Amino acid sequence: MDLLSRAVVNTPAGSMKHSSRTQVPEPKSYGGARDANELENFLFDVEQYFRAIKVNSEEKKVSMIVMYMVGDAKLWWRKKYAEIEDGSCIINAWEILKRELKSQFFLENTAFNARKALLECKHTGSVREYCQAFSALMLDISDMSIVDKLFYIMEGLKPCAYTELNRRRVNNLIEAIIAAESLSDYNSEPQRPLREEIQAEPMVARSQGVKRQTKVGAARAAGLQILPPNKRVESGSNPSLMLAPAEK
Repeated sequence: MDLLSRAVVNTPAGSMKHSSRTQVPEPKSYGGARDANELENFLFDVEQYFRAIKVNSEEKKVSMIVMYMVGDAKLWWRKKYAEIEDGSCIINAWEILKRELKSQFFLENTAFNARKALLECKHTGSVREYCQAFSALMLDISDMSIVDKLFYIMEGLKPCAYTELNRRRVNNLIEAIIAAESLSDYNSEPQRPLREEIQAEPMVARSQGVKRQTKVGAARAAGLQILPPNKRVESGSNPSLMLAPAEK
């Protein structure tokens, strides 16, 4: 026992270290949804996974990727695999498989439909919601010029927001989105500031005081006497100001 204890004590610290490998999260499976964003995200995650675990073989990439297909995507691959077996189809590289996946599961005219939706994308809610909806549509369009991107996002803004961005002279889509999201929300009409409401109350009181002073001045000019409150008699429509002939 003493020999074992001494052996442990005398063991160099370096030899006690154990090699550890970073756990790389696996990509989520793809079920064949005809959604351009979902498929693009799946392909991106798979490529990042290959890079992290250092997979360089094209054939190994193909054999690994199909293990993350489920549902309709798995059924599609089984059909393709049968074609590969009989020699009518060749999928032996990652880029070929990517192209086949996009050809099968991308909706037809995705970019055209996205451009059409841009015409209907308007700033009706908050500025942030509008920018998010516009950015989501732009993910399906890869060949739009910088000028056209800026034109479309500006065209959908409310007039007040459009004027402000035009004043700031934004030059591209990124600048336009940053400037738009920095603005106040143009969703509702501007409300009267509380300070104005507070200042308005003394103005009303002063206005009523001026009217009373005017009545008093007119009464005196007519030769009438203003009775003190303890001698006023409730009569007429205005008991607050009782008049009597002025003393000579």
